Amino acid sequence: MEFLNVLNDFERDKINLFTRILDNPNREIELRNLQESMSMSRYKVANLLESLNYDIKLLTEYSGMIINAHTLIPAKNFSRHTLSMMKKYYFELSPMRVLMIEVLDEGNFPSFQKIEVKYSWPKIFFYQQKNKYDKLYEGFSNIRQVDEESDLRYFIYNSFAFFGAFPAKLEHLNMRNNKNLQSISNTQKFKAELMLWIVEKRVLSKKIISEESLVISNELADSSLLTFLPITKKKLQRETLFVIQFYYYAGIMNVGELAAAAFKKEERENFSEIMQTFLNGIEELLREKNNYQDEITKLCNEISSQVILDRICFIQTDQFSLNIQYFADVYPFLNNRVSRIVDELEQHWMIPE
Repeated sequence: MEFLNVLNDFERDKINLFTRILDNPNREIELRNLQESMSMSRYKVANLLESLNYDIKLLTEYSGMIINAHTLIPAKNFSRHTLSMMKKYYFELSPMRVLMIEVLDEGNFPSFQKIEVKYSWPKIFFYQQKNKYDKLYEGFSNIRQVDEESDLRYFIYNSFAFFGAFPAKLEHLNMRNNKNLQSISNTQKFKAELMLWIVEKRVLSKKIISEESLVISNELADSSLLTFLPITKKKLQRETLFVIQFYYYAGIMNVGELAAAAFKKEERENFSEIMQTFLNGIEELLREKNNYQDEITKLCNEISSQVILDRICFIQTDQFSLNIQYFADVYPFLNNRVSRIVDELEQHWMIPE
């Protein structure tokens, strides 16, 4: 799913234009080249640039570029940091964000009557946005078909995470007291709190995760993470397992510490098969395998765990930061071996990006 489609068309076009300018190596950029690369009219590009410049000044207090009759020159504040600010700003203005918040608060999709009273949306606008929301959600949920509740949580998580938006702080959450979360970075803390915020909203709306969404063993449940949730012990265990397996998948907890026993019985055989496939693939790279046995085991555990978790967890990679081709260009020999191993694994399992 392309998460920029969450935005209004005009804001999405501005983000695409911003990245096109940002990736251009020239100090002066020909407007005609922009028109051709964006497949847009001169009038539309000029309109986008004017609005874009206004938004940059609104967010940074300075214009982002000097626009002449035929060229433009980006200023110093025309940066990836400004791009992140703009993505968040446009998302906060998006009707999709409103609908996601309402779904979290109410448990189900809001009625037109509620949105009309609360936000003064016209009827035709509401149904346009509802159709857009349904299409976006369908496109996302088709990627991972686990269960509806898990799909919905990851759909909303990915939307907020992609745009770097977080509307609330969990005041009752003290993650630093958990021994597994004492040294997490600010980015990891953002991810952890964002998912906890979504879980809390859904549970308070009486929406509980199903067993189908869980692959890790019940022994890993740590109820102290979610003591603030007013639910029964059995439901609390399920929700805790959902959060913990997300923590491992997102790198908040060290996934390399997981072994086959950390997963449910039906997943342990998959874990062992994935691990063996990987071991066979790297054997030819290491003549003295015994010297690296601990590192190999940890790496095998991490890859095997990620492959299993990827069936029920899904985080959209930001298209602006992903550069797999760089690895292929710099390490062609290793890339060839990695590709072979991945191809073999993909015959049986879905592989994380």
